[in-house]
Amino acid sequence: MINIQNGIFTWNPTYVRYNDIYNEYPELKHWMDYALSEEAYTPSAISGFTFNAVPVETEVANVSALSNELLLRHALHGSETEAVIDKWNRDAKKVGLDNIREELIKQIQEFLDMKNSVK
Repeated sequence: MINIQNGIFTWNPTYVRYNDIYNEYPELKHWMDYALSEEAYTPSAISGFTFNAVPVETEVANVSALSNELLLRHALHGSETEAVIDKWNRDAKKVGLDNIREELIKQIQEFLDMKNSVK
């Protein structure tokens, strides 16, 4: 079973309820059992990673401000979604979106390198 808690997906097979449809279709129950088994679970490679936004805190603040504006514009102009998102992307790149991406990639790579060196 996958739970969403605080916006994070977690795997927790300790409490599972099956719909009655599984009584009629045992092959479905077989696949559900497989999906919930520990043998079928693969943890994320970046499990435990936390992004340190300090090196790009100004850029994060600027992009966050644009994101809040995007939500409002989208709510008011839902039919122009693609144009609004394209404009947001152009504006976000001007205020540092690419710097945030580069920092995120750098930190994830450092995390993975450190994690793999411990093994």
